[in-house]
Amino acid sequence: MPQQQPSWSARNPEEGVLSGLPRRGQEAGPSHHVTETDAYRNVVDFSPKVERQTIREPGESLRTSALTLCTGVAVGGVRRDDDGSVAASSVSIFHVLPGVPSPGVAIARKVRVLRAAGFEVNAVIAGGDRTTQAGRNVRAALEGMLEGMNVPLEKGPLSDGFKSHFISATIEDNGEIGYETYSGH
Repeated sequence: MPQQQPSWSARNPEEGVLSGLPRRGQEAGPSHHVTETDAYRNVVDFSPKVERQTIREPGESLRTSALTLCTGVAVGGVRRDDDGSVAASSVSIFHVLPGVPSPGVAIARKVRVLRAAGFEVNAVIAGGDRTTQAGRNVRAALEGMLEGMNVPLEKGPLSDGFKSHFISATIEDNGEIGYETYSGH
């Protein structure tokens, strides 16, 4: 079966710095494949599309599966009451396999939706295979997009293609969002 060649056609203006990445003919839409590993954590795994899962309630948590080749992005935000307490929280974790089409569209959409609803937005990124051009390109493009949108960004380690990295996010009892990047198997 012949392999489809990437197209360098005109891009959607929403993609910004992502316009330099190859497209495979279709937009990536949100996908909700989630595997529960225990009663407290949902794992956002990889697929041919950009995988995403969102949590909104105190006590909920998410994490990526292993980011060995892939890049993980957590985008979250809180909306505060007049007294400064958290009125609402939302965090999504995205798992991006190198080569997926338009990887930043769903992430940028999440940032815009949160901001439009009055949320203070921040993000964490980790993974991306530093030993491959595709891994470095996806990671750099996603970082550039988030920085270009003025999203406060915490940067976790890149992968070496063997050792895995993970991102986890938890909505604490007070509504604040806690992020963690860590290495493991």
